[in-house]
Amino acid sequence: MKEDLKKTKTAILFSDIVGYTALMGEDQDLAFELVNNNLKVHQEILAKYNGKLIKELGDGILCSFTDSHDAVVAAYELQKHYIKTKELSLRIGIHYGEVILDRNDVFGDAVNIASRLQTLGLPGSVLFSKKIQESIGESATFKVVSKGLFKLKNVKDPLEIFALANEGLKIPKRGEMLKLLESRMRKFMVGAVIFLTICLTGFLIYHNIYIKQFTEIEIKSIAVLPFSQINEGDENIRISDGLTLDLISHLSPISSLRIISKSSSDTYRESDESLELIAENLQVQYLLHGHLKNSKDSIFVHAELYDSYNKETIWQGFLKSERANFYQIYSQLLKNVVSEIGLKLTPEETIQLEKLYTKNISAFDYYLLGREYFYKYNIHLNQF
Repeated sequence: MKEDLKKTKTAILFSDIVGYTALMGEDQDLAFELVNNNLKVHQEILAKYNGKLIKELGDGILCSFTDSHDAVVAAYELQKHYIKTKELSLRIGIHYGEVILDRNDVFGDAVNIASRLQTLGLPGSVLFSKKIQESIGESATFKVVSKGLFKLKNVKDPLEIFALANEGLKIPKRGEMLKLLESRMRKFMVGAVIFLTICLTGFLIYHNIYIKQFTEIEIKSIAVLPFSQINEGDENIRISDGLTLDLISHLSPISSLRIISKSSSDTYRESDESLELIAENLQVQYLLHGHLKNSKDSIFVHAELYDSYNKETIWQGFLKSERANFYQIYSQLLKNVVSEIGLKLTPEETIQLEKLYTKNISAFDYYLLGREYFYKYNIHLNQF
């Protein structure tokens, strides 16, 4: 028997039909027809993106992909199909990890996590783990929103969950997801109360202590919002975007800080929403934002660090440098953020934070221009 077992790493996609049980009670024939049609739709899309159908689980379908990007594209195409046809509604969860293949079946944490992710979604949503987000990276194809850290049942470490935010998809609110977790845990506890005849007082103590620790993880977190430009022009947009991206890149390696990806922050470019609401949606304590003015010889940056817990700006600065010394602004901004948040850096993180990729502003301009053409090229390819 052991020779049939094989360990491998793969992206697991789990989709589930919303409201299937109720439909079975109303019209069994129609329910069976929809399930069969759903299987055919999955098979067609899997064939396009090198996916493999593992098995059907009643109204759910378990699939695997060797490439995480293909898994996310397939999930988006599945949801677009049903958003257009309105035949039924799906919830989809995706996770990348090690699984055990046993003949035509699969087992492992990746299966468990993908299944639990889809249960936290809305009809028409796609949720996935940080491992998937890291694999697809900054992509012009996808818009991604972080929903923060969650402690899932039978999963050892807290898991950061992301939602695909492309047009037409549903994005669950973090509060709704936490309520679902709490609801399921409450059902579990009620069963334990009945089985073990635990008194009401014990139940309330368990709820107040255990549930809160199960669903909320307090860590320092920040989002760098896109810096706006006072003066117009493609060059000014490139410089402000470069400032935003490089701040994220320098802060990301800090182990004591969770930073939101640029794709999630870009959702709030020129947004009219309040800082408090943006921080709530991104599930972060701090927001770094500001604007930039570019003149012939100098660059001016006004930056503010907002603390959403205390609902106040805890630092703001007006920074200026000659264009040739633009990276002085980076260094000053990073030092103020680390100091105001109170981060403790390792020696390696301190070196990485002070690392400058170039001091040549012309080289930096060419780098930003090249990146702009790279993204335009990717967008053009994705239209075909």
